[in-house]
Amino acid sequence: MGPGWNATRSASAARWWLGRYAGLTALATINLVMAALTIYALIRFEGGFDWSIYTEAADRFDGGLYDRSEAYQFRYSPLLALGFGLLAPIGYVGWTVLHFVALASLPRTVALLALVSWPFWDDVYNGNVMTFVFVAAWAAVHRSRLGTLAFLVLAVLVPRPLMLPLLGWILWNRREWVWPFIGIASVSLLGALLTGWLPEWMEELLLRGTDHIGARGVDWGPGLILGTLWVPIGIVLAVWFTMKGRLGLASLAASPYWLPHYLFMGLLELRRRP
Repeated sequence: MGPGWNATRSASAARWWLGRYAGLTALATINLVMAALTIYALIRFEGGFDWSIYTEAADRFDGGLYDRSEAYQFRYSPLLALGFGLLAPIGYVGWTVLHFVALASLPRTVALLALVSWPFWDDVYNGNVMTFVFVAAWAAVHRSRLGTLAFLVLAVLVPRPLMLPLLGWILWNRREWVWPFIGIASVSLLGALLTGWLPEWMEELLLRGTDHIGARGVDWGPGLILGTLWVPIGIVLAVWFTMKGRLGLASLAASPYWLPHYLFMGLLELRRRP
């Protein structure tokens, strides 16, 4: 192998780095544009679509909790509905402030990256809970006991497929949390049973979890192109990424569809891996 081979190898490496830089630049530009548009919408219009659903769920606790309409779909634990009944007095503004308070618990670099990310601002705009899920997930992968406990509780109250890889990783690598998780899940299911909403919750959770796959303007992931074919592909990728310790990619792969704030979990790729 002479100088010609070395020159070809160097040129290939240069093209690879140039392509990677161009791709990252394009993604960063798209992110900033979408974040700016979402911030503008937050200032210009009243947000809080998901927040209004959560607080309405508290009002519907005595009847119609899982009845669907065009503007109302609640698919989480009935205990969460009770919790939002307690949070309702702080209003959408107070709920938004809590999102920023949660970011303050992250390492500075991660918090700043989250602050300029479109998924964070989409979560704030809608008044969703993904910020708290991510903050708990970040703390959990760094072996915080409080963060792990918070993530396990959220995994039971706000179950989403994207939380399964990290949940499995915790229970496999930190066996001392297996029994606490079983206890948390048991208490949650018993509480839901006592509210009388357990059958409806299970139906909502198990039978309607793929409604958004490929929905334009809603699904921003591979399901937009592959449809339900993405589900088995995503499961295989989620298992593989989890085994490799790539929990951010595993979380996204496990989700049958990608709402903008789901992309928040991709920031788990910033963690230091052994």
